[in-house]
Order: sequence, then C-alpha cells, then structure tokens
Amino acid sequence: METNTINRSTTNITQHSYKIFGASPFGDISFIIKHTHLLGSIMMDCGNISYYNNNQVNNVTHLCISHTHMDHFYGFDRIIRSMLISSKKLVIFGPKGIIDNVFYRTQSYTWNLVDSYSFELEIHELNNTGVHKSALLPANKQFQPQPIECNCILKNNNKTAFTLNNGFTLTYEIFDHGIPSVGYRIESPRRVNISETKMMELGLKGGKWVRQLKEAYLDNNPETDITPDYVNDAGGSGSAGSAGSAVSAGSAVSAGDAGDTGGASVPAKSLFHMLQESPSESVTFATDLAPTQENIHKATLLAQNSSILIMEGVFMEEDKEQAHIKKHLTINIAKKIFLDSSASQLYLFHHSPRYEVFKRKLNYCICKGIEDRILTLSRREED
Repeated sequence: METNTINRSTTNITQHSYKIFGASPFGDISFIIKHTHLLGSIMMDCGNISYYNNNQVNNVTHLCISHTHMDHFYGFDRIIRSMLISSKKLVIFGPKGIIDNVFYRTQSYTWNLVDSYSFELEIHELNNTGVHKSALLPANKQFQPQPIECNCILKNNNKTAFTLNNGFTLTYEIFDHGIPSVGYRIESPRRVNISETKMMELGLKGGKWVRQLKEAYLDNNPETDITPDYVNDAGGSGSAGSAGSAVSAGSAVSAGDAGDTGGASVPAKSLFHMLQESPSESVTFATDLAPTQENIHKATLLAQNSSILIMEGVFMEEDKEQAHIKKHLTINIAKKIFLDSSASQLYLFHHSPRYEVFKRKLNYCICKGIEDRILTLSRREED
C-alpha cells in the first residue's frame, strides 16, 4: 500500500502577481485568490474553509459559487459568522437558485438582535445569457431578499462580464454537471509603468502628465497632447516646446533647454517609448463538469491563455466509466483542456478519495508530460 504524500513539481506562483490558497486536493472545495493590485480577495467555492485564518476570510470581497452540492458550500456559515459585525458588503455570484440557497441557510438562525448591523450580501444569479436576477440581503432585515439591478455588469467581446475592483473583471461559463455548475475567470487589467531611468535621461519629473500618458497609451490615443514636467523648471511646471523634437527622438533634454519651452505640448506617442507594459493576467476556475464534448469545448475557451488554470481532475483513466456516471472529468481530459487552452500553469484538485492510498501513481498521472507547469498551493497565509 502506497502512503507517499503527493510531491508535485512546484512552480513559483509568485512569478505571476497572483497568490492562491487552497485546501487539500482530496478535500472539499475552496480557493482564495489574491493579486497585488486587487482590493481584498476572491473566494471560489466555500466547502472546507477551515484551513483559512480569520484575516483571510474577512478579506474576501467576492464569493463565486460553482454549485451548491454540500462539498462546495457547507463553509458558508463561517463566512457569515466572521463578517456579520462588519460594515462590508459581500458580493456573491452563483447559478440560478443561489439567492434561495443563501437565504434559507441564513434562516436556520435567529436574527432578533441585528437591527444595528450594516453587513449585506449582494447576490447575482447567472444563466447562459447573463444575470437571471439579483438581490440584496441586509443583515438588519434578517437577510430577507430585496430585488436589485446588477450595476457591475459589462460586455467583454459580446460576453457578459462583471467589474470587481481596480479594473479587474470576472467572466463565467455554465457547465453541465446534471445541474448547472459555473466556472469563472478572473482577469487583471493591462498596466503600464514609466521608466524612471528614461525620465532621468530626458530630465523629466513625475506629475499628472504621467497618468495622462498612461491613459493615452491604454486607450490607444497616440495623438493626445501631453505636457511633461521637467526637473528644476523655473516655472514649476515645465514642458517640451523646443525640447519636443528631443523627447520624440528619445534624446536627453537638459533642464536649461526645458526652461525655454514656453508650455508647449508633445503628442503622447512621442513619449510611449518610456512606458513598460505589464500584460493582463488571469486565473480560471472550473470544477464539477461532465466529460462531454460541449463541456470540454466551453472549458477550453474559458481558460484560453490563462496564466493559471485551477481545474478538477477527479478520476484516472482506468476509472473513466465512473467519470461519466458521476459527471466529473478524468485527469487526462483536464490536462487536454489545459494544453488546448494554452494556459501557462495548472493546478488539479478534487481527486477521488480512492486514490489516497495510491498517491505516487496519482502524482505520476498528473505530472506526466507537464512536470514544470504544475502548481502546488499554500493552505494559509502567515498570521
């Protein structure tokens, strides 16, 4: 009998700006996703959340539920318990019926002492065409649902997407698991930074023009007029008149030259060479989907070019009949989706408990052919 722990090849997850925390790959499902520029964090499913400390739970701003089978949802009560006395709003996405699922969970408790509480749940039910309906469940109304309009929706390439914060977006796909099961993709915005070295070479200093330059670049407006500030400019807000040609050519401009410019501007495109772009980064989460061609196609599109794909791999190939019966993916199908989607890194989870005594064999099946692209995750942050 094999009792080896799974020793997956570890790729440093911090090469992306994401940090991902999760439970055992054999355990009930939950992940917390953080990013350097994301305010708070996002939780995917809330099965076993005992691995997370209170700070991690309280830091969650959005909860994305795939479906409400017990192993994906039973940790919800702890989230409410942790956040109840806060003044925050927790935004929840889930399949049709999630409003009732949450409401009836809350109604198993007594709420006669919460009139002064300001904690709220904002819930959006998703279907194949967009938002089915939305509701606000305020604690001081004993979590009775109040119908609302979804004000965080936008269109992304004709597909429904949601704004999170700081430019991050959420898209989704509905999979068949005998019931609807929602997969999610988090996308960071493109970002640009300005090279301080190039600014120094041109005798420039920071100011509101830097933000205007970045916006012109991201909005593809190369002809926008930009008036840079120069170091030691006697006028306090120098610009590029006679220096414009030097800026455009990427040559150094002296502070003395800049002082004689008279407040002239230059086209943004002449300064774009100073910018360094950080491409968008994305994490895709997909679990509990039957091994049908339609599901496989949908999952491949959802995960297209993802930085990280977090995907179930429940059964090994020898048990593929069970995969069809239980409406779960095999590890080989999950790996095919990963490769066909051109995602960069993969974390597989939701393994059948039958493999806990065959971990070496399971590990070999997971890593074969993609050893350097498999992730291991932390379970909790340091307190």
